[in-house]
Amino acid sequence: MDRGIATKSNLELLKEKDYPYIVVEMRATEKDYVQEFTLAKDTFDKIEAGSKEDTSAVYVKKIMTEDACRVLGVKDESRKNGRWIP
Repeated sequence: MDRGIATKSNLELLKEKDYPYIVVEMRATEKDYVQEFTLAKDTFDKIEAGSKEDTSAVYVKKIMTEDACRVLGVKDESRKNGRWIP
């Protein structure tokens, strides 16, 4: 679900109907996970593109919260100045 329609009432409706969903959060949460992103290459799961032409990879980490699951992710080519960019 796009962050523009991820309102509190829309999320409550999805939960009420027991629909699975993925949401891009409306608030910036990257600052809450600076340590995780710093260690991403060592602690996240690596998902490779899977083709000879595309050698890129994405690193993901699942974090369980009280009422949801948050997925953090970075693409290895998005490094700037030696720092992972979420």
